Amino acid sequence: MRAGLLAALAAATALHLAPHPRAARLSVRLRSCTTAADVRRAVRRQRWTEARASVDAARAELSLAPSASGPALDPDAEMSYLVALNALISGLGKARKWRQALALLEEAAVPEAPAAPSVQCYGAAMNALATARRGAEAQELLARMEERGVPANDFVRSAGLKAVGFDDWRAAVALLERWRAHAAAEGLPPVSEHAHSAAAAAAARHGEAAACRAIIDAMRATGPPPSRCVCAFVDGRRPQNENDDSSIFPQQLLQ
Repeated sequence: MRAGLLAALAAATALHLAPHPRAARLSVRLRSCTTAADVRRAVRRQRWTEARASVDAARAELSLAPSASGPALDPDAEMSYLVALNALISGLGKARKWRQALALLEEAAVPEAPAAPSVQCYGAAMNALATARRGAEAQELLARMEERGVPANDFVRSAGLKAVGFDDWRAAVALLERWRAHAAAEGLPPVSEHAHSAAAAAAARHGEAAACRAIIDAMRATGPPPSRCVCAFVDGRRPQNENDDSSIFPQQLLQ
């Protein structure tokens, strides 16, 4: 009798102390925010070793959990790791440490890695290349994304076109045309205005008025509609974003 009561009491106590699933998920998400904040704080102080240690700690917490289709990564732990990874890659890029940013991304993208980098991580690395004006490396990264089956989002395309355009405006325009043709063939939404703007800026920077006009004409024909910032490249006005280091055409080339 006493043994039965003790067993029932132990079971009730264990049930009472077991965390609610929703509370457990909230705890993991809170830890995710804390990890990303730790990385960003270390980046601001340029404590790169400390930031890398936080990313490695988040990666070490990744573990397989049972699911209906077999073992899978815990989505909250995976999010914590990817947010921290993105924060470090972004910080390295802003510090113009593009080689370290790219190396960190490639290290995380190896086949045996527990979680593949998100498209946001690729975007942070691409932005690092754009900041450093590394066009050749940007083209290589775009090719690797295609090989790995990672679809480029608007941010990746815009940053990639900006990086490529510094070295080779023709390559930037060719990339834009290829993406436009793919979107039309697959019935996808048109390539964003930001990507068109990056390609137009590349042509403008090299004094290619005809190429810039062709981009804007294509936007007017099939979308997306060009913004005032894009039209400024042809009209000879400076875009509203004065922080953009892309030059525009000399007025005499636009007559």
